[in-house]
Order: sequence, then structure tokens, then C-alpha cells
Amino acid sequence: MALDSSQNDTISVGFVGPSANGSQLIKGHVLSFLASEKNMKCSDDITIFSELTGGKLPPAEKQPRRLTDEANIFMIAGGEAITQLLIIVSYHLIANPYVLAKLREKLDVAMPTLDREITWCELEKLPYLGRPNHLDQGLWISAIFTTQLPRVAPNDMLRYESFDIPPGVRTRVRTFKLPVLIRSLDSCIDDFSLIWILFFGQDHWKFLVPFSKGSRGCVGMNLAHAQAYLVIAKVFPKCGTPPISVHSADDEASAHETAMFHILVTLLDVPVEDYSRNKSAASAAQATNALFQSVTSDASPQRAEQHSYAALCTVWSELFNFIKQSPADHSAMQRLVDWIVELRNLKVQTLHIWNRDIELWTDLPLLGPEWLEWIEEYYVHPEDGKSSRYKAFRDMLEKDGGYALYNFWQ
Repeated sequence: MALDSSQNDTISVGFVGPSANGSQLIKGHVLSFLASEKNMKCSDDITIFSELTGGKLPPAEKQPRRLTDEANIFMIAGGEAITQLLIIVSYHLIANPYVLAKLREKLDVAMPTLDREITWCELEKLPYLGRPNHLDQGLWISAIFTTQLPRVAPNDMLRYESFDIPPGVRTRVRTFKLPVLIRSLDSCIDDFSLIWILFFGQDHWKFLVPFSKGSRGCVGMNLAHAQAYLVIAKVFPKCGTPPISVHSADDEASAHETAMFHILVTLLDVPVEDYSRNKSAASAAQATNALFQSVTSDASPQRAEQHSYAALCTVWSELFNFIKQSPADHSAMQRLVDWIVELRNLKVQTLHIWNRDIELWTDLPLLGPEWLEWIEEYYVHPEDGKSSRYKAFRDMLEKDGGYALYNFWQ
């Protein structure tokens, strides 16, 4: 974007940075603009400089230093800030193939071809792009400005360690340190976007302050979001390694999904008098592990992690399909919980994914992220009692299986 409308001299974002050369370049253009009688007059070509100098601002606000400062801020906020955000978000998407595969899956539905025009509003509604999302995390980590934000509690006494802070006293906190405690949530590091909602709940957005807030909030916040959404939507559907097909491309189930379906059907079909967790659920757990091993056994070392993602997604997706169709008080719920308990008892192997070692099946990898994706639809828009079915399963798993999934109903 050019800072003035001169046909011969424009400033490219690529030339401007924190260096002294970039600042001098901008200052030179400002002085050139002010020295030009043609540019001082508001022409049909509207530019930032023409608006500032041709408006009703007092003369002191039209001096070279003021215009140079405005130009520097504009270039940093409109160029460098969004570039740094996209670099961070891109890294985390590429470093987490599971998340990238799920994002591509959603984008491929919304954008069957790259020439299909899509709006910011449409992108905001997609999972992995709607809040809480990876852009929120990227904004926090990028921390373009790490100044201390002043905060005042006008009526409440605040307590910090052994100190009492009276009402009306101004306090400060650095924006980057505000949510730093979320690093202790090791259980949800496997999905970058889930940390916010797991730690802060539905009010997570008020803790994200990279644009500041209130009367001093950045006026370009919505523009930055729109830029980031649209760039990610255009770059990631067709770039990099083709994603592993987590679910079948059409309405028909894949061979692995069919196999997992039959494992769970066999478990639920055992007559009541013949059912026992140590036998029936344990047998289903062994069959599930055998299916996982068959999916991942032929994978090369370079693709082993992606095949593991695909196999785990198949297991948990079929589980949630059964929960969705089972009444909350049906015995099937207890059998599904028993199956997971027996899965956790299997001492099989250690998977190295998400840059750390995870025990299969003790840690139930990917169950938490898949749970949040499936349950969100029925939590926000309850229908046909499906929300109560998911809640019943979650409560039973925590009680009998000792494993706590995120509780939307708290």
C-alpha cells in the first residue's frame, strides 16, 4: 500500500521495518509530500496524508514529525504486525498435522476450489477458525506491543499475595504475561486452540488484549482479523503435504470406520446375562488396538504420525456417533465407558506426537480435542436430547473411568 498517490514514488511494505533506513525513507516521503503544492491540495486521489493535511486538524497536528509518526505506526500495524501473526499461526498449523488436517477438511467444504470467493463472516463460523481459535493464540504469542496495561477496580479491594490494593488504585500487567499460567495445562497442548477455552471458559475473549481495549483500543483490530482469516483460507487448503483423509470423502464409511463400527456393535450386542467388563469390554479394547496397529503398521517413519492421527480420529468419531444415538440412561453408555477403561489398561506403546511422548492408550490421545469438536454443536444448539446424552457419557467416564473431559455444563 502506498502512503501517497505519487505515480513515481511509492513505499512498499517490504521496505519498511524497525531499521533506521525505513524510518528515513518514510520521513523523506513526508517532506516531499509537504513540499508539493499539488499534494497539499485535496485531489480526487485520497491518501492518508491528503486526509490529514486537508482536514480540520490544527496546524500543530500537520507537522512533519506528526505525519512521520502516523506513517510509521500505519506501516507497522498494517504490515509487520499481521505478518508476524501469520508466521506464528502458520508454524503451529504445520507443526500439528492433526489440526492442519481438520482445518483443511473444513476449508475444502467451504471452498471446493481456490477461485471460490469466501467472506470473513463465513470463515468465522468454521471450526478451527471460529473463536476460540489459532488466531487468538497467535495474537497472544506474537505480542507486538508488550506494554503494561493500566487497570483500576473502582469499587473492589484487590488482593495480591500479602498485599491489599484499595479501590481506585491503578495497577498494571504486561499483556504477554496475562494468560501465562495456561502453560501448565499439559493435557490440552495437543490442540493449540483449546487452551483458551479450557482455562478461561466462555469468557476467554476478555483476557486477550493484544489490541488493547477501551478508548485506547486499536481501530484496526477488525481489519487485522479479516486479513488473517482470508490469507489462511487461501494458503492452507492446497499447500503442503496432502492431508490424510480423517473421514471418508463421501457419505459412505471407509474400511477402517466400518471395522470400528463393527467392534462397537459387537460390544453392545452382547446379551446382558453374558456381559462382563473384564471379558466383553476387554475384548473390544483388544480389537480396537489391533485395528489401530493395522492402520499404522505400513506407514513410513515420515508418515507414521499422520497415520496415527487418522486412526485415532476414526476410533473417537465412531464412539461419538454411538453416544449421539444412545439414550442417556441406556446400558450402552456404561459399556462404552467400560471399553474406554479397558483401553486405558492396555500397555501397548509410546507414541511420539505433538513433540512429546504419549502413552497409547493410557493417555487417550486426541479424545479431548475430538470431544470438544463434537459436543460444541449440541451444547450451543441443543436438539433431540443429544446434549444430555453427551453430558451423561462425560459424567460416567469421570466417575467410573477416572478421566475428565471438558465440562460444558458447569
